[in-house]
Amino acid sequence: MAINYDAGAIQSTLTSESDLSSSQYTFVMIGTADLSCKSPADANSQPIGVVTNKPAANQAAAVIHAGVTQVKAGGSITRGDLLKLTADTTGRVQAATPGSGDTFTVVGRALQSGAANEIITALVGCLNSGNHEA
Repeated sequence: MAINYDAGAIQSTLTSESDLSSSQYTFVMIGTADLSCKSPADANSQPIGVVTNKPAANQAAAVIHAGVTQVKAGGSITRGDLLKLTADTTGRVQAATPGSGDTFTVVGRALQSGAANEIITALVGCLNSGNHEA
């Protein structure tokens, strides 16, 4: 089954504050300048979406804020898992475990299984993201 990743997605074009050319399909956060984005600082960053192109610094970054898109896995993920950011600055995702007592931001749900550094399909939503305790 072919998936049209742009159909129905909420997306925008922002300016990349740093080189994101190796960060395609990773989450980004609001940058320090208006209408800009950058890699997340850590797992507790407030992501605004997934960068879907490969912008260098100060170039246009295509960002999907909500919808079906591809994301880069930061560990083993099973189809149906809730997703959260990894504990580094890569913007990759890992499985979020409800009931773990962990505090995290749910950024989506996996529609496909995958391993670390694989590109998987996910339903993402960053319109009202914030830290949640599971």
